Amino acid sequence: MAMIEALKLATALAAKFIVLETDNAELFLAIRNPSGVILWEIRASVLAIKDLMVFFSEICFSLVKRSANKMADYVAKNVLSGKKKKKKGPVIIKSPNAISSE
Repeated sequence: MAMIEALKLATALAAKFIVLETDNAELFLAIRNPSGVILWEIRASVLAIKDLMVFFSEICFSLVKRSANKMADYVAKNVLSGKKKKKKGPVIIKSPNAISSE
């Protein structure tokens, strides 16, 4: 999961403050609610995230619309999963409209 990898990277960089965004409402609520029931489908991820949270002085969680989270979705599906074959030479990725500077 991209959020876990982001937390691991931020921990390795000794960051003390981090802003995390997700478009998954169930994940967002499970992380924000310390005593709530966690769906079994996301339980391992939520517990891993909570274990990594102790390394930060402050964490800001935001629930965003899926359309605003297109680049993270692309990275999670194509880069982190390793499903796409690696190509030789430069790779140019057109930014999703949600993060376009236009």
